[in-house]
Amino acid sequence: MESALREETPPPTLESLAARLNYCTSSLRHYFPDLCCEIAARRRAYERECCRSRQEQLFEEVRETVLKLHAQGIFPSVNMVSAHLPRPRCIGANKQVVATIAKIRKELGCE
Repeated sequence: MESALREETPPPTLESLAARLNYCTSSLRHYFPDLCCEIAARRRAYERECCRSRQEQLFEEVRETVLKLHAQGIFPSVNMVSAHLPRPRCIGANKQVVATIAKIRKELGCE
């Protein structure tokens, strides 16, 4: 368990580690509570970092798409940006993305 805590990337979930060791998670939690807390904390930190990385990538894709549309003479509306992203998806409900688009449009003088 200690090697999984310190060496594995991505860090395993406690459930997957328990299955690999042929134990139930409640037994591991009972006999190794501190180690289980560390494993769970490392996994949560890894997932937060992955989420942050995906969000940064989305903002970069949005910025590139807005600039590309503007260069083509197309108004970079939220729907147009959404449709022209490398992996098209609905971004209109994400307030941060909409604010980013508005900020970039303002910088370009599109407002």
